[in-house]
Amino acid sequence: MNKSRIYILMWFFLGLFTFLLIIIGNIQIRKGYDLARETIAIHSKRIDIEGVKRGEFYDRNLQPLTGGNLDYGLYCWPKVYFTEEEKQNLEAALDKKSNEMANILGIDASRIREELNNSYQIGAEAFRFTFPLSNEQVDMLNKAAISGLFVGPVNNRYGENGFCSHLLGYVDKSNPPLGVSGLEKEYDSILNNKKTSDQLISIFDAKGAPIAGLMNKILPAADNMNNSVVLTIDKRVQSIVESAIDQTMHKGAVVVMDVDSKEILAMASRPNFSVYKIGQIEADNKEAPLCNRALTTYYPGSLFKIFITAIAIEKGLVSDDEMFECNGFYKIDEDLTITCWNHAGHGKLSFADGFALSCNPVFIEVGKRCGLKEIETYVKKMHITDSDINGYPSNGQNGKIAINNGDRALANASLGQVGVSLTPMQLCSFISTIADDGQWTTPSIIKYRIDENGQKGTEEAIKKEQVIKSETAQAIKQLMLKTVNEGTGKTAKIAEVQAAGKTGTSQTGRIDAEGQDILDTWFGGFYPADNPRWALVIINEGGESGASDAAPIFKEITSKMVKELGLID
Repeated sequence: MNKSRIYILMWFFLGLFTFLLIIIGNIQIRKGYDLARETIAIHSKRIDIEGVKRGEFYDRNLQPLTGGNLDYGLYCWPKVYFTEEEKQNLEAALDKKSNEMANILGIDASRIREELNNSYQIGAEAFRFTFPLSNEQVDMLNKAAISGLFVGPVNNRYGENGFCSHLLGYVDKSNPPLGVSGLEKEYDSILNNKKTSDQLISIFDAKGAPIAGLMNKILPAADNMNNSVVLTIDKRVQSIVESAIDQTMHKGAVVVMDVDSKEILAMASRPNFSVYKIGQIEADNKEAPLCNRALTTYYPGSLFKIFITAIAIEKGLVSDDEMFECNGFYKIDEDLTITCWNHAGHGKLSFADGFALSCNPVFIEVGKRCGLKEIETYVKKMHITDSDINGYPSNGQNGKIAINNGDRALANASLGQVGVSLTPMQLCSFISTIADDGQWTTPSIIKYRIDENGQKGTEEAIKKEQVIKSETAQAIKQLMLKTVNEGTGKTAKIAEVQAAGKTGTSQTGRIDAEGQDILDTWFGGFYPADNPRWALVIINEGGESGASDAAPIFKEITSKMVKELGLID
């Protein structure tokens, strides 16, 4: 063989070797990731760990209001759970396995058998059998170490404590789940388009045997924010509110609103409820825990005196230093006398003192000066009975002011009783208008929506309306400041910052087992007094007075808000 042939062979094999290296390199480097992913996909088994496959609600700071409530559930890989021998005699194996599981879980074996059989017959790779599991069940299952069964996380949509339950509402058990109430129902079409969710992934070899170390790993969804709704709620404020009223309130509600934007930062109602006990609640609904009392109408009591004051100042019908006299009662006619809460009477006092001390005779007199026609005019002008909330469905609880003719009706209405019915939300909106120098706009609960492609929807820009003069609002703010510093609202005073507000107590027309009147107690206010940022309204059903049962709740909430949020966002 001459040298030329040797060189030809050498170059041939060198070229062939180089070509093979290029192919191998292409497979290893360029296509390696894709091939590995395809191999894993072929040999992996996945299962959703979401309790409900559905888009989430987030607060204004993108903190989740749903989801993230991890619990334990029992998962099963049917093809691993049954041995090859058991698969040959499936009926006997189903009996054995269902009894085995029933002994651990303490539930009916027939139900377990049916689900196991259905899952095996349809060739389900994996399914979640039940959740949540008790600590005892988790311990027993872990100790048993049964092949094909494992305890894994379940991402529950709702917490057991019912956080934000009245606002969010809940879903049913259909597939896909449908919103039954609250925001779950309002945004059902957006939330139910969720395509992916967090999954448990396990890797098996070519023979179907589990690979140690590659079992039951959590794979987060790539598009967790898609098909979601971002609310104006501040989770920190909502948590502060719920914690405060859990300790102090049996029935009632709290609303917190941003004075400038009129965005709702918190809305809570008591009694609370857990969505996991809806059937039990519906069977025994004596306390009406599903009722959102923040959107329920009540007699507003002395909080309505703020409205009467707004009309009187706006129309020049009263001044702060005008003197009145309170003898402890006001005689309407020969058959009707209305008492002051201070039965001994306040004596001679200015209008400013009458406001701060919530003197009934003073406000009956001022209400008469305003007259029915002006009250009706300012009801519309100040939007005090508007029930709209941007982003929230109407619940049919529309507050109204419908006062009959005559001094009796006008006197009662001036004190926020018969003829006047408003929700805590409407009152918070009204107080926010006063705090914002007389500027009103519709309250909002939604920031924006996120569609299935991750695109944010846009909400209309806020348009404010000047409904009373700025000077009128400034004068009322000073009266509310005086109430907290010197009057019935002293129990709302906090050390950290100056607050302003008004107490209220309203008769309900009901009596308790001892024959005593059942009262609703109120406090509505804002802070800081010199530069209002937040407005709050509290109603505590079944108390004695706004000063003793509602104002201290305002104090607790605002003190914690100052510590948690400071005085700037």
